[in-house]
Amino acid sequence: MRSQITNQGYTSFFEEIAMFIYNFNTLKIMDVNSATIEKYGFSREEFQKMKITDLGEKISPKTHESEQFKSLKVFPNDLWLHKNKSGDQWLVQFTSQEFRFHGEPSRLALAHDLSDIQDLAQVMQNQLPAIHLPGSSTPFGLIEWSKDLEVRHTSVKAAEIFETSNRNITGKKIADIPFLNQTFIQNFKDKLSQTAGKAAELFKLESSHTNRAGRKVSCIWHNSALLDSKGDIAGVCSIIEDVTEVKNSELSRHLSENKFRVMSEQSFAGMYVVDGTRFTYANPRLGEITGYTPQKLTKDVSLNDLIHPDDRKWITRLRRQWEKTKRDSFEIGLRIISKTGEVRHVRTYGSAFKSSGRNKLLGVLVDQTSQVKALENFKLSVDSYQSLFDSITDSIYILDLDGIFIEVNKAVLEMYGYDKEEILGKGPSFLAAENKVDIEKTMQKFERAVAGIDQNFRWWGKRKNGEIFPKEIKLTKGTFFGHDVIIAVARDITETMEREETLRRNEELFEQLFKNSPLGIVLLDEGSNIRQVNDSFEAMFGFSSEEIEGEDLDKLIVPEEDLEHARSLAEREETFTLTKKRRTKSGELIDVLIYGVPVMVKGKTIGMFGIYMDITDRIQAEEKVIHSLEEKEILLAEIHHRVKNNLAVITGLLELQYHNLKNEDAKAALRDSQLRINSMGLIHEKLYQNESLSDIDFGDYARELIDVIVSSQRQSPKQIDIQFDTVPVKLPIKKAVPCGLIINEIVTNSLKYAFQDDHPNPVIRIKLTRSNGEATIEISDNGIGLNEPFEELDTESLGVLLIKTLTSQLEADLEVDGTNGTCYRFTFVLGEKKK
Repeated sequence: MRSQITNQGYTSFFEEIAMFIYNFNTLKIMDVNSATIEKYGFSREEFQKMKITDLGEKISPKTHESEQFKSLKVFPNDLWLHKNKSGDQWLVQFTSQEFRFHGEPSRLALAHDLSDIQDLAQVMQNQLPAIHLPGSSTPFGLIEWSKDLEVRHTSVKAAEIFETSNRNITGKKIADIPFLNQTFIQNFKDKLSQTAGKAAELFKLESSHTNRAGRKVSCIWHNSALLDSKGDIAGVCSIIEDVTEVKNSELSRHLSENKFRVMSEQSFAGMYVVDGTRFTYANPRLGEITGYTPQKLTKDVSLNDLIHPDDRKWITRLRRQWEKTKRDSFEIGLRIISKTGEVRHVRTYGSAFKSSGRNKLLGVLVDQTSQVKALENFKLSVDSYQSLFDSITDSIYILDLDGIFIEVNKAVLEMYGYDKEEILGKGPSFLAAENKVDIEKTMQKFERAVAGIDQNFRWWGKRKNGEIFPKEIKLTKGTFFGHDVIIAVARDITETMEREETLRRNEELFEQLFKNSPLGIVLLDEGSNIRQVNDSFEAMFGFSSEEIEGEDLDKLIVPEEDLEHARSLAEREETFTLTKKRRTKSGELIDVLIYGVPVMVKGKTIGMFGIYMDITDRIQAEEKVIHSLEEKEILLAEIHHRVKNNLAVITGLLELQYHNLKNEDAKAALRDSQLRINSMGLIHEKLYQNESLSDIDFGDYARELIDVIVSSQRQSPKQIDIQFDTVPVKLPIKKAVPCGLIINEIVTNSLKYAFQDDHPNPVIRIKLTRSNGEATIEISDNGIGLNEPFEELDTESLGVLLIKTLTSQLEADLEVDGTNGTCYRFTFVLGEKKK
């Protein structure tokens, strides 16, 4: 029913619809609203003497005389024929929500008048959502049973413990619950029969079951019988405690076998011990709920100080009754006043015990303020379900089993541009792009979803403005207000398909580079089996791709004596280069430079690219040189030569990519990268000349490095004064390398861009200091400075990216001042940082 605007103003939903609160077990009416009194003609006192079933009879198509009902395919579950005090009749459909009213299990029921609905098949659309109060704030699971041991409600925590849902077990008898064995069920019934006539009598049981992961889960059940006014059992409340971890760690032997399990100081529930009205123990969570520290609670705050003034009288009365009946445990809901004056709704579970000859109470207190507020919010707005439904960003469609839209969310309307009224009642063809969608195949997928088989597929939609777009759809069978439906979740994948097309083009470009590269390239799977080779590889080794595809590369081209080493290379997770001899198809051994590039997906190696360069001629030339040079000179030259060759391979690969690009910006970026690599080649001998040592003197090293940079990178004939102020600092190679690269990048930039032609006295300063286990490198110039702060510089610039990346690698603090010239200051720990 919808609220209306009248001449007198706004009519509230709660003023126009009949609402009842009745006992969950006895069906006795406990309270009604004004709209109910006006519609039915009974007074509130008369209602409170009636049951909800006294208002009329429940009907079905078979029992009702009207042909309109007998012909229905879909019939509401809760349809009643009500009559008022004067005898007038009308159709009513109930929607309800369980909650506790004055401590009793109750229902809030809304009676929807259906008299003005022409097509009863649409009743389903007028039902209100069932809003379940959150139960995750308590550390215990909760299951409520009827007097016949039928599940009436399951909390979120209980569903989590037993890996089920309220919907899956609600209405089932205890014997039909899959996670309970026969021994537990019989013990439960025996214990319950022993509590007859003992209100709130607690009995405890243990259960165990195996979860989906194959892990044994142990639980303790604290069960309390609920009695009606005659003293008969009206239901059972079970509080379930997951004690698996406690069982496993054998802590259970230290806990009470007859009382509630005492939770740790980290419990999400408040815990306390009361002697009379004074707290003798309070855990930190109780302090959080009340606003007092545990020390304050045990020293200065009494139980009566916390209880809301309006609740003190009936709490006192309940306590006297409890003490008089000598019950062992209790469970009540009440309000407390926190230290800040805030009213909080709580539920407390407790049991009596003796300590030092005195009767005391051990209790667990759960803050239910959020649950109570949730119920209040439900009363304030029955539109909350629709708001939640509409807040989901994915498009959601609800279709009946005939393929007709019966509900859509706001995202659907935004996606297509239609109003909801234009979509409801239509089928999928209404939203389809006619020339791109096969409706018959779509309905086949729909039928499979009706059969319970989830469907995932791509589809083409057409917006109201005529625009056609792709989307991804998932069809799942579900329920909607008690009826079987198909739930369709859709997402616009225009950007995804554009990315896929870009990826496809990139793959084509890569394939061209792979095929036409002058270097021999082979793609291996994780078992070193050949998946693909290019033309150069075929020419180099004499094999055709057809005869070696799927073969083990190592067995094919690696000499027997080197096979074990080759196998170890396949397990590497980093790029490597080496020079080895490999065998061609004819049996000839050739010298090759091998460049191995692992293919990583989510941190796992799934294959490898092997890049081969035939260096037989070079090796033969080197062998001739070796015979004419002294051993030390040969070794040094070979090391230096190989490093340069490795960099030359990289430069060659960039050159290949350069010729396959058309974008000038990309080509320029590759050229810049080649210049940096060539610059690295010039200084590489300095960076790695003493690699076997654990550290180097970075002051001397920096001077030699700057000499190489200045001699190779200076663009202007103007004389630039390079000034050094360094102290001896020993750095390990791990830190020396990024420091050298940082100096290379910054000094190179200064040489290129810092000084205008008319600068009178250009100076670049390098300062190195150390203090308290930290080193500071300061690189500055007196040039034109920076146009904007370093943090706002273009992050796409490789120079900026290199500086930031190397700074992160050093784990250094970076300060940049670009006002009077430019000054970079890096400070980092000399040793390893503690994790």
